Amino acid sequence: MLLMMGLALLLLLSQLPAERDQLSDLISNKAGEISEVSISLPGTGEYHRTDDRMLVQEVEEYLQTLDYVVISREPYYIPMKAGMIFLHGDRGVDFFVLFDGTDIMMVNHHYYSLENTPIDEQWIRQMYACME
Repeated sequence: MLLMMGLALLLLLSQLPAERDQLSDLISNKAGEISEVSISLPGTGEYHRTDDRMLVQEVEEYLQTLDYVVISREPYYIPMKAGMIFLHGDRGVDFFVLFDGTDIMMVNHHYYSLENTPIDEQWIRQMYACME
């Protein structure tokens, strides 16, 4: 009986409109305030960093194209392999955890599903290589 009620609740919740956020809602640094970007790839443990204004702007613009759908404001899922992007600015450091092989991203401790805009792993690798 309890299982049936739980499933019914999940079905009901799945019918509610998804809560969506934009990049400007997720990070403390505003457009144009980001001065440096660091990227790591899943499993490498190495970070590449740049303060090149054009590369910083390209990363910022890419992150603005993603469709962030709120999954949870609390931690619940932590895969073993993940890449990271750090945005450094006057208001602090914002971070994105790119979970390998999923459409789930953590941004500053909040979890998001990326609907209609999956993580472009090839683009992330290209940006990482540009920062050597």
